[in-house]
Amino acid sequence: KRLPWQSWATLVWLSVTAILLMPLIAGQVSLLRIEHNATTIEGRLRGVLRERAGELGVRRQVVLLLSQYRAIPMHWGVLRPRILLPQDSLEWSPERLRAVLLHELAHIRRWDCAGKIIAHLVCSLYWFLPLAWVARHRMDQESEAACDNLTIRAGCSRILVPLSNARTSRDPLVPDSSTRKYSGNEASMRRSTEGWLKVVSAGKSSSTEKANATIASPR
Repeated sequence: KRLPWQSWATLVWLSVTAILLMPLIAGQVSLLRIEHNATTIEGRLRGVLRERAGELGVRRQVVLLLSQYRAIPMHWGVLRPRILLPQDSLEWSPERLRAVLLHELAHIRRWDCAGKIIAHLVCSLYWFLPLAWVARHRMDQESEAACDNLTIRAGCSRILVPLSNARTSRDPLVPDSSTRKYSGNEASMRRSTEGWLKVVSAGKSSSTEKANATIASPR
């Protein structure tokens, strides 16, 4: 006996939803592996993190990690957030370190990780609605812009983005936008992100409008 079309439609929907949820699960496993291979930072950098968290009003306990296998800072975690820095962050200038930590802490303050997980779940369930994917992409862009603005208001006047547009959405649990961007040639990725990590310390005379103009390039 042939199945009615409603059964076929339900089967297709469940199959596509399951496939779209797989990256979320794989991303979580990948983050566990990244954390296992990373080193917890204490001492001076830990003190810098506490100061920056105080600037933005972040009250959750943030774990600071260091990895020699990652070239780009990243964050993940909802109730127990983590910030991971590359090995060469130990040699960064105070202004550069401050700007990077402020940007990642801004994501934590805004609960962006939880928002991105929810957005991924919604898109997985309603994959047949194009507006769901458009809204998710728009949310990622607004999230980055909002965190840049918070960083600028905290005293960093310029954050240069790479012309190659190497940075994509910073979804903390999905490999295609967090883990995968670290794959391939690490040296090449390190060079491509130098522009984003290059921070020029703020002058008090810079206006908010002038600062906003520096992040007009698409992420």
